[in-house]
Amino acid sequence: MKNILTTMAMLILCVNILFAGVKLEFKNYEIDNENESESNIAIFTSDKLRIEGRNQEGNTVIIYDSNKDKIWILNKSEKQYTVISKEMLLNMKKQVENMMDQMKQQFANLPDAQREQIEKMMGAQMGGVSVNYTLSNTKKTEKINNWNTTKYILKADDEIQSEIWATTYSTLGVDAKDFEVMNKFSAFSSDMLSSMPKIQKDPFSAIYDEMKGIPVKTIDMSNDSVNELVNVSKYNASDEDFAVPSDYKEQKLSMPGNNR
Repeated sequence: MKNILTTMAMLILCVNILFAGVKLEFKNYEIDNENESESNIAIFTSDKLRIEGRNQEGNTVIIYDSNKDKIWILNKSEKQYTVISKEMLLNMKKQVENMMDQMKQQFANLPDAQREQIEKMMGAQMGGVSVNYTLSNTKKTEKINNWNTTKYILKADDEIQSEIWATTYSTLGVDAKDFEVMNKFSAFSSDMLSSMPKIQKDPFSAIYDEMKGIPVKTIDMSNDSVNELVNVSKYNASDEDFAVPSDYKEQKLSMPGNNR
């Protein structure tokens, strides 16, 4: 009996465990240059997600594990990765708030016009930390790649960041439970926006917060690019999909005020 139990334990350790999930395939291209599109994929399970983008400069992967509440950002070209945890974001947010307070105190005695100009420049440098994001439903509908979609406008303050055509899970033929990971990822994304300069609100989180759906087509106004959903399929994800390769080296995240 002991030998049988030992054998079973070894088999369990060796088998690559599969997790039921969904795979989304996208094509990414510059406006008016769809013929030279690149492919992106997103894999969702109930507690993990993987977003992989391919372009001429290389291949970047984002992995999120809701159980650990961490993100791993992989640079496949350089074989490097960076880890971002909830604790790190909270520490960064405190540092950013302290930096902003100190800078405002330094400029408190300046003339109003000059102080407002400097504070505006500070806000631009801090990016998403000081930006108010809003998503509005235009009520306009359009069929894209055989899916009925509704158009939304994502604004950063008063400037349009993205135009997003989104649809519901049922329209795509998938179950909402396959995207439960978005519940925590959306909260994690919000923490990143308030902690890390130059981070923009991502369309996935914006649409999830609004309607619990999926972006089918996104036009990013900041770089004139289009990201378009082309295929949805059931996918048996494995541990390997959410693991950092053993030959990758960690690149520590620079904290605010750290010039290294």
